[in-house]
Amino acid sequence: MSKSVSFQNPILPGFYPDPSIARVGEVFYMVNSSFQFFPGIPIHRSTDLVQWDLIGHAVCRNTQLDLSNATTKINRPEYGEFFTAGLYAPTIRYHDGTFYILCTNLKGRPEMPSTEDFSPENFIITSKDLTDPASFSDPIYFDFHGIDPSIFFDDDGRAYMQGSWIYGYRQKPATIIRQAEIDPSSGKLLSEPRDVWTGSGDKVPEGPHLYKRDGIYWLLIAEGGTHRTHKITMARSQDVWGPFESFKGNPILTSQGKHHPIQCVGHGDLFSDADDEWWCVMLARREYDQAYPLGRETYLVPVVWRSDEFPVPEPVELLQTVNCANRKLGAKLLTDTYRHVSLDVNSKREITLAVRHKSQDFVYVDNNITLDADRVKLVIKSTVQNYVFSYECLVDGSWKREAVLGAVDSADMSGDDFTGTVFGLYASGRSGSADFERFCIPSCIFIYDGVYREQVDIKIKAPLTVYGSTSNTGTYKSNVVTITNKLGSYDAGSLDASSTVNVRSTNISMYNINFVNEYTSGQAVALTANGNLTGFYGCSFKSYQDTLYAKNGWQYFSNCYIEGAVDYIFGNGHAWFGECTIASSGGGYITASSRTYNNDTSRYVIDHSTVTSASSSDLTGKVALGRPWRVSARVMYQYSTLTSVVSPEGWTTMAEGATPIFQEFENTGAGAKTSARKFLTPATAAVTKKDLWGNNWRWYDDSY
Repeated sequence: MSKSVSFQNPILPGFYPDPSIARVGEVFYMVNSSFQFFPGIPIHRSTDLVQWDLIGHAVCRNTQLDLSNATTKINRPEYGEFFTAGLYAPTIRYHDGTFYILCTNLKGRPEMPSTEDFSPENFIITSKDLTDPASFSDPIYFDFHGIDPSIFFDDDGRAYMQGSWIYGYRQKPATIIRQAEIDPSSGKLLSEPRDVWTGSGDKVPEGPHLYKRDGIYWLLIAEGGTHRTHKITMARSQDVWGPFESFKGNPILTSQGKHHPIQCVGHGDLFSDADDEWWCVMLARREYDQAYPLGRETYLVPVVWRSDEFPVPEPVELLQTVNCANRKLGAKLLTDTYRHVSLDVNSKREITLAVRHKSQDFVYVDNNITLDADRVKLVIKSTVQNYVFSYECLVDGSWKREAVLGAVDSADMSGDDFTGTVFGLYASGRSGSADFERFCIPSCIFIYDGVYREQVDIKIKAPLTVYGSTSNTGTYKSNVVTITNKLGSYDAGSLDASSTVNVRSTNISMYNINFVNEYTSGQAVALTANGNLTGFYGCSFKSYQDTLYAKNGWQYFSNCYIEGAVDYIFGNGHAWFGECTIASSGGGYITASSRTYNNDTSRYVIDHSTVTSASSSDLTGKVALGRPWRVSARVMYQYSTLTSVVSPEGWTTMAEGATPIFQEFENTGAGAKTSARKFLTPATAAVTKKDLWGNNWRWYDDSY
């Protein structure tokens, strides 16, 4: 492809997921998943990466694979349904005059809770001529209990297959990346499969590809599932068997959230063209009315891959621009996933700046531009509060870097100077603050790393999403943004007033932020959730007493950490805690529900979570699952791990005359025995989100 053109994404529209590309000379060949359809594994050819022609299918004869009764994945295990066959996640590679296509014929139950329910058939098909159906071999099967096989040919001629080993989707980890040396001509494994990488920390690591460049082995995988948290991550090693070092900046490519037109970016493959320029091909989806009518399509982005550094793909856009070859200076604004800003200066001293979101500009450049051999100076005017620049300069053939040019303040966001629609607010937190109440349309805040000592009161008229900077969006463990305060409710005058963060609005979502109240001599709230439809994803909450005030409304906590000693989850919210870590820092009580009336539909549901200790002291048997703050308290622990910190009695009382509904269902761990429980109401089934929130229960970010 010419390096001075724009091209339209997706490069292969419609149903073409899980792409993989191999180059032979100046010709590119691509394969995709085809699932239950026959003929299977479509093969496309291109000479420019934009125009692709279908030239055949790797599975083109019934004698290769019988897909006549194949069904796609069906997610209704309650009916005993399963999928009988389907071709998933092929890889194509070219070595010594032969094409190698690896794929999985997937069979089993939809949830695959154990290895016995899952029987993948992994195979290799070879070909000398991809345009000749007779050239495709019969499948060469090899023994690997997993999915998404790939193959790598090392410099010494040895071949290694990589794949996603399946433990079971109900287990942790569900999958892991394994590798084995293989004879591709026979399918015989020449070594035992070994674990090589568990991924960067998100769920279901899969889709591995291994590359060798400058003597280093580079491993690319997909993580996060195939929905909005889908992402591409990488690791590297000096040896083919590892250990593999995870990139601290993972993911290298993603597009999380509900508002960008391109979503679910993941399952990629890297390759170079004849000019040694690098590219990444991947699947993504185009959102329309909260659905994906065209399914998973194939997208392409250019990649900057400098020696000894991890590759840097461009963000995925519908209109993808490739920078000119004669570019001398470049800068990029540090933005979130949804908005891409690029500044390019070529040898003719022409400058272009493009900042777009849903086809609307909201930044422009002042005409007074100063440019010399190693510096560009310009004025940015914007409706956004500030931007942080990074800068690169090409001098004598080598790249010189300055980490930060500095923050560029915008005009006042109110009064006569305010123009245009605010699509997002990017507040670094290092200079100034934002008045949330001014925003009347859906808005976004990105917070850079740091410890912010303040109280935050969120009262806004429109939906707001707040992202904390992190190297791994899938967990609280990598959070680098902390909002903290030290104030007890006695000094503050009320529980709400002591809150480090008080959310009082509807449709608020917060990701990867630590909420802390450092006060330790009584009640001190880290978060008050007093709005409706409030979601917290990968967040951490720490205090001593009354940490998390789930005061009112519908609330969702996913992959969060909650720490305290006394009543540290309390209030009257309709709150779901999914896959959370609930850690007691001392003997005491976890929940204190304030449900007062029997006709009140509120309750706490603690689902697939872990109750443990945050203290170095022995808390065995010293922690109660809850006590009633009000007489009709209602709490359910289900499918969770209750460690030895939980007392045999499990529950206790506080409100006089209380008739609480305290329930447990299919929990495990040393603290899960219920024979000595007090105040326990038997449960015959788990609580669902529909039970908690009714027919409109799908309001939360279900991709997290």
